[in-house]
Amino acid sequence: MNLKLPGRFAVIGAGRIGSGFAKLLVTAGHTLTAVYDSDPLKAQALLRSLHVNPALPADDIASLPAETELFLITVPDDSISLIANEISNSRIIITSQCFLHASGALSSQLLQPIAKCGGSIGSLHPLRAVPDPEHADEALKGAVFSFEGDSEVRRFVDALVSAAGGSLLTIRAEDKPLYHAIACMVANYVVTMTAVADNTWATLGLTEGPRRQAIRDLAIDSIINSTLRSPNEALTGPLVRGDTTTIRLHLAALHQAGPSIHELYILLGKLTVGLLAQNADRILQILDDAG
Repeated sequence: MNLKLPGRFAVIGAGRIGSGFAKLLVTAGHTLTAVYDSDPLKAQALLRSLHVNPALPADDIASLPAETELFLITVPDDSISLIANEISNSRIIITSQCFLHASGALSSQLLQPIAKCGGSIGSLHPLRAVPDPEHADEALKGAVFSFEGDSEVRRFVDALVSAAGGSLLTIRAEDKPLYHAIACMVANYVVTMTAVADNTWATLGLTEGPRRQAIRDLAIDSIINSTLRSPNEALTGPLVRGDTTTIRLHLAALHQAGPSIHELYILLGKLTVGLLAQNADRILQILDDAG
């Protein structure tokens, strides 16, 4: 396919990712032809924020402009198959059109009804937390994206990643569930850990402002260290030093604090032991005994 860029694109789903993709592409000079969302107010809000003409909110899938070259399907995962079927039944597909969904866990195979009608399909997932539609394009700046799908889609993928100033990982369709599970663990469980820390320290009567600053500093320092050093070099604390007395004190205190946090300490401790250059056997035995 010999596409000329800037290209014409439409957005199906005007949430955080759809808004971010649209703003990046419009800023880079691409033409937005239409926005469709099951909530018309969301579509209108995105169009107002972009200040573009002649793009209009579409009343339904069938009313999306046929001259569109790229359709960005940025809806919740459970809605992708439904949208694919609606598109395949809408007669808007021509063989030069490309369709991308943005799910992290699901592959482009969900878009097979579109492929059977002649469309080129793929999935493009940003590895970046996007908190709200208003600032989605800023959140996506410099992001790493993952892609799998038809080679015909790649040119638009490259244009979008370039507009974000980002970089691209190519992934196999069958690897997406594991890839996304790990991404969710990194993105969400850091938040979980800081919340556990804050809630536990609150029960000790520690002042809110300083305790939250300390948690933030510890989390940020750990992330920075993990990107600059090997895991063994980035780790600190009693596991690294082999302070078995301190580890036993931790386990006793956490047992009193509650079974969930006690079990979490043991599980994460065992995973961390695998990163240690020394003291691993002694510490693993203590954790096994506690579990």
